[in-house]
Amino acid sequence: MNILLVDPAQRDGVPELYENIGIAALAASTRQAGFETETILTHLEGWSYRRLGREIIRRDPDVLGVSLLSYNARRTLHLIRRLKQDGLRSRIVVGGHFPTFNDEILLREWPELDVVVRGEGDITLVELLKRWESGDDSEQVDGISFREGSDIRRNPARCLEKDLDSLPRPVRDHTQRIIEMGGTLHMVRARGCYANCAFCSIASFYRAQGGPGWRQRGIESVIGEMEELTARFPGVEMKFLDDQFIGPGRKGREDTMSFAQALIDRGWDVPFSIFARADSIEPELFGTLKAAGLRSVFVGVESGSQNQLDACDKHTSVAENRRSLEILHDLGINFIMGLIFFDPYTEMGDVRANLSFLQDTQHLWGPRGNVLSIENRVIVYKGTPFHDRLTSEGRLEGDYIDCTFTIHDWKVRYLSKLFHLLLKYILPGVSVVKLFPAHLRLFRKNIRNRFRIFFSGRSCRTEEARIDLTNYEAPLQSSTQSSTFSIDKGVNS
Repeated sequence: MNILLVDPAQRDGVPELYENIGIAALAASTRQAGFETETILTHLEGWSYRRLGREIIRRDPDVLGVSLLSYNARRTLHLIRRLKQDGLRSRIVVGGHFPTFNDEILLREWPELDVVVRGEGDITLVELLKRWESGDDSEQVDGISFREGSDIRRNPARCLEKDLDSLPRPVRDHTQRIIEMGGTLHMVRARGCYANCAFCSIASFYRAQGGPGWRQRGIESVIGEMEELTARFPGVEMKFLDDQFIGPGRKGREDTMSFAQALIDRGWDVPFSIFARADSIEPELFGTLKAAGLRSVFVGVESGSQNQLDACDKHTSVAENRRSLEILHDLGINFIMGLIFFDPYTEMGDVRANLSFLQDTQHLWGPRGNVLSIENRVIVYKGTPFHDRLTSEGRLEGDYIDCTFTIHDWKVRYLSKLFHLLLKYILPGVSVVKLFPAHLRLFRKNIRNRFRIFFSGRSCRTEEARIDLTNYEAPLQSSTQSSTFSIDKGVNS
């Protein structure tokens, strides 16, 4: 039985080259079980949906597994429908956050789908494939939803695997190409999140399976994989994709400190980056992490308004957010500051508070190497507290694939539209102009100088000799102190 696992995300829909660790982990588990498994990352190949469809038909797998995200779900589902109409015989299995929370409606509206895997699929998919391979179609497997006649059947949720070290390490089918194309080396130290932010489905995704929402691997296991990967791919930067790199409470900080110290004791010199909550950033811990190789942190600040932080169930304060940035700035650790400007309950006071926060902290996020990542409007995912609240209030709009809402205050509503234009089109254009290559800037200066010389009648050679680099390098250095703006596409879909 041959398996094809696909991430259909296209290059224009992702902010950077990435290795889908979820698919890589599934490929590792299925190969360990003896199945022939191939993986495709569409964004890495640069394929259109039409090309992806041709490649799937050409491979004609026994089982097609698709990592389904909300932002590309509609196009991907229509692609699957066309492939089935064109004669694709594969059994179709979909998984991820979006299918986990929309399993019943997906199976009702898309008869082309055979099974939805809910939650983590490392063990679930292997058990399902073994049953199919043996000819057993009863599908008595925990953690799946499927169609039984005209009914939708939801088997019991599978309990989370407590020992992550018992799972095989993700395969590295695409790592070399990602590195050659300028990407970073991705890995995972922990799974899940202990917080419960109102806009995020991560905690709900893991808690639906029972057990702790955040689990980590053993220190020796993680460092062993890091050493193996740096030996295979020398001279690269590592990026930990953990939703929360630092675990909850005192134990979470102590475990992270022990991990950092273990790297220092080994003389680790490979830079890495992480994701962290603002309230987990402390001088001693992050000073040790920096000594261990930490170079960059994504900080989910989310808002400079306490009202918004409370509405989002962040359980942090504006003061904590600012303090976390100050700590990273003082330690010389670069950071990406994540902000969400508009949520269903935003008022004008929140907008003013956000703008004031940006102005007050500009000296922290403005220096070169830092990034201000602004999401204009919160994205509403099923399985999140925001989705539940908006449903109970009768304010949820759109359908199960594209959930949205209307902001009550008309001034805030139109500001949101203005910010969308600003973030998506205007600021990226300004950034490009500010970072205009120096040699083109010198060319423009020389052209102006030649015209001035021509009309004054003076010697061109004498005047050219007076041009030096300081006249055009200074503005360039100044411009690079501005923050780079990016649209965060969201990782919780």
